[in-house]
Amino acid sequence: MIAVISMLAARHARSQDSFRGALGPHHRRMQPLSGAEAERHPVEISTGMNFRNGTQWTPSDPTFTVTRGGFMATNIQHKIHISSQLNLSHAVLALSPDGIPIQSTPVAIRLFDAASGSAAIIGLLTNSTGALVTDNQVLFPDAFSGICADVLYTLQKGTFEQDVVFR
Repeated sequence: MIAVISMLAARHARSQDSFRGALGPHHRRMQPLSGAEAERHPVEISTGMNFRNGTQWTPSDPTFTVTRGGFMATNIQHKIHISSQLNLSHAVLALSPDGIPIQSTPVAIRLFDAASGSAAIIGLLTNSTGALVTDNQVLFPDAFSGICADVLYTLQKGTFEQDVVFR
């Protein structure tokens, strides 16, 4: 059903007929003004499709901008700020749509053996300066001492990811 709706939405987006529609946080309802399908109202569904821009829903734009102190993404549902230095308290801040802050800082890489119950820290966070590698990715190279690993943050319309990349 969703695939059919997506195909209808794509066909409407490509058509020459203009249309108006209704937006919500995770959907776009299209209402054609004319044409043979004027009575159909396909709905496109996608997590994080739109964000609240003051009083109206606006299509999300999952891109970071470089700021004086790091990287920001404000044209999405969860506002994101990443400090240019990862080795700071609360280096990563995600602000939920209802204003709740979620703060984070990676600290170490730890291995745990469930069979024996033993654990070992194999890498500690060190000084690393972030770089915008694509408009939606921030990379902190050589982010750990004791192990060759980077930290990569990736932003998409409906997701915000932190990956450790071992080299």
